[in-house]
Amino acid sequence: MGKIRQNILLILILAINLAVVLYPTFLTPLPVTQTDGLTYFETSKQLADTGDFFAELQDFIPAKGDEATHINEFLPAPIVYMAGFIKIFGERIVINGGALGILLVLANFYLYLLVKKLTGSRNIALITTLFNAINFRLYFLLFGGNWANVCAMAFSIPAIYYYLEYLEKNKKSSLILVSCSLILVAGSHTVQFLFTICLMIGLWIGIKVLKNARIKLPEIKFDLGVLGEKTISTIIYTILISVVAFMATFIPFVLAGTRTYWVSEWIDYLKFYDKVPQFWHYGIITDGPVLIILGFAGFIYAFYKQNWKILGLAIPSFIIVNLTNFLVPDEIWLSLFVYRYQAFHFIILTILTAYLAFEMMKSVPKLKKICFAILTVGVLWQAALLGLLVAEIEPAITQDELASAQYLNDLGADFWLVNNISGASSFRSYEWILAYGDGNKENVSTSITEELFDHDYLMIQDGTVLSQDEIKMLEGIDSVFEQGVVSIYKND
Repeated sequence: MGKIRQNILLILILAINLAVVLYPTFLTPLPVTQTDGLTYFETSKQLADTGDFFAELQDFIPAKGDEATHINEFLPAPIVYMAGFIKIFGERIVINGGALGILLVLANFYLYLLVKKLTGSRNIALITTLFNAINFRLYFLLFGGNWANVCAMAFSIPAIYYYLEYLEKNKKSSLILVSCSLILVAGSHTVQFLFTICLMIGLWIGIKVLKNARIKLPEIKFDLGVLGEKTISTIIYTILISVVAFMATFIPFVLAGTRTYWVSEWIDYLKFYDKVPQFWHYGIITDGPVLIILGFAGFIYAFYKQNWKILGLAIPSFIIVNLTNFLVPDEIWLSLFVYRYQAFHFIILTILTAYLAFEMMKSVPKLKKICFAILTVGVLWQAALLGLLVAEIEPAITQDELASAQYLNDLGADFWLVNNISGASSFRSYEWILAYGDGNKENVSTSITEELFDHDYLMIQDGTVLSQDEIKMLEGIDSVFEQGVVSIYKND
């Protein structure tokens, strides 16, 4: 009981975290996730049902063709993890990200341990964990279906924690746990894995190389000290386990089926393909003014205090998020992953903000109330953004659309879907109709044309918005199913 009382704030924060990640699971049995979420859920379900890691993807899966043709062409960690959950607990906890959300709760526990070890402050660790428990960017990725990224980010935190422990204590058990965590990161998302390696190298430089460094102003002079044998061996081990983790996951992924064209066709597919919401580009909105201003001020303060541990993580993180400004224009495919990384950079901003706030409170006690007020504003900003996101959550498919899709599935019908509703700025996604109806992702259009009548059935999502020309085209064709605004026509 003493331990529980001592950690009651952490327990409450993790409970809030768990409640939010499971909210869509308890809200509805219908899916709310988008394209990538459909791909990962259905692929995991197929693996759970067949046990065949080399099975061909169903025709309705959005990624089929351009990105993959078989299950083994996806990095395995999230798929195997979710397939296991489906086998043990059923589909509902997986379909809207609940299973992956549990990983985020575990990651936040490790985040608390990491920040406490990094700063030596329980308060800074608690504030950082609270912020990340309501991290708008991260939930946007989770509820939107960017599950490979989310899975990799969740595993990145224990990887960095165990690496910090290894750097400080030189324990081989920590190195083993680093290796295991890194393999899971690499087996989830290759680009996030590379970002994590950059953070680890920065941490190594901060702790091992710059541990004795002092900048003596106004003259800029680094006193680095002598690199010890253990310091050199540490970076060798770091590089070795990074390469092994990369080779063990990335190479089989690249050499499998459609992915043999990864270096050319797949990159061309991602080029000029902007999937990032416009507001995502503005940190002042998504991270909030408190974290943007105080995070940067904390960065400067860490330089002033020459806190190389914190800077070891902060410098490479700032470099990564600024790649889009200097090296990787928005039009290039890599920018997509840099923008997604900003959900992880949010953690770095929070550490810097909390570090600065508590250092100020310690140095100038009179600022205590002001600092707490500013941190409260930052928390409320994130809570408001998250509240808006949660309020917008709705099923991606209506009950009427589900009934129609199941009707077609029972018939084993070849059908064309007329997707004549707007899914922009909402959780609606016509692709789930194809999934429940066992359709083909190629058989979709936004309007009715003569060519569509070559198929046995025509499913119209909203019959109330048809034009007069479209209504004339349907004259003489039997309507065999109607529910709500959804209708199905049978071609003779």
